[in-house]
Amino acid sequence: MNQAHAPEIRPSAHVVARAVGESAVLVQLQTNRIYELNATGSRIWELIESGASEPDVVQRLSDEFAVSTEVAQRDFKALLTDLEREGLLEPAA
Repeated sequence: MNQAHAPEIRPSAHVVARAVGESAVLVQLQTNRIYELNATGSRIWELIESGASEPDVVQRLSDEFAVSTEVAQRDFKALLTDLEREGLLEPAA
């Protein structure tokens, strides 16, 4: 993996995620709060879990959901902000 594109974030160790159809359900174990992600959010979570870098995630979203890179970037950043605010992500080691 190219160091310039190493993942900067990863799912928190305090989160359990389960796929439910095209959606995903996340449980923050420290707060017992439950979050549901739509198909796009679920795919973003899956890519983050796999260790994909931000440029890789954006490119995959653009390809898989047939949207522009700008739309994929905007959606990714918006979800990332929400996930970080809720303590569902942490910096990668």
